[in-house]
Amino acid sequence: MWQSKIYTFKDIQEKRSYIFDRVKKIYEQISDDDINNLLDDIKIRLREQKEKGASNHSLKEIYVSFKELEKYDISNEKSFLKYLNSPVSSITHETTHIFQNIFKIFPHIQYTFKDDNGNTKVNYEKYVNDAGEKQARIEQILELLKWGFEKEEIVGFLFSRFYKDKNLWRNLIDTAVEANKIASNNGEESLMYVSDQGKQTTFDRSKKTRGNNYERSY
Repeated sequence: MWQSKIYTFKDIQEKRSYIFDRVKKIYEQISDDDINNLLDDIKIRLREQKEKGASNHSLKEIYVSFKELEKYDISNEKSFLKYLNSPVSSITHETTHIFQNIFKIFPHIQYTFKDDNGNTKVNYEKYVNDAGEKQARIEQILELLKWGFEKEEIVGFLFSRFYKDKNLWRNLIDTAVEANKIASNNGEESLMYVSDQGKQTTFDRSKKTRGNNYERSY
């Protein structure tokens, strides 16, 4: 069954090319060979989990929730690969974390802890203020902007219903837009398409896809 297969970036070349270009632009100290070697090593698999997406940098694996299949009416491998290539998946976000951790870009901050019952909890203040998490979120926003998603649409898509953090996402979007303007003014290619490409995507952008419907953030 395709749901139990292990996928790689060879299966999603559009996403691979996009991430390669972004990593190369962000981290000048990382060689092309190092970028390609790490992308070749990353594995993607579906599993039962509370998060939309998760990753293990030691194993170089990205995990996608089975809940995403129902959320986006994914019923076959072709539609699943289309989902992975799109900005609605968490692949860019989680790959950003793997590069951060493998190349030790930011100091590690422990924001999870065990409660009195032994359950893993998240210290949300540490989580949202972690430099690596901010960068991964901004990369996710930039990709959505490139596909033509609008500000409030991105907020509605990414906010956490559990934490009610819409203003957090609005501020991050403003930061991403301003960074893109600065890059464009410095002669770099704009990340945002002038065309209305995003509006042509067949992914469901209705209310049922809005907000992180899982309790745990990613």
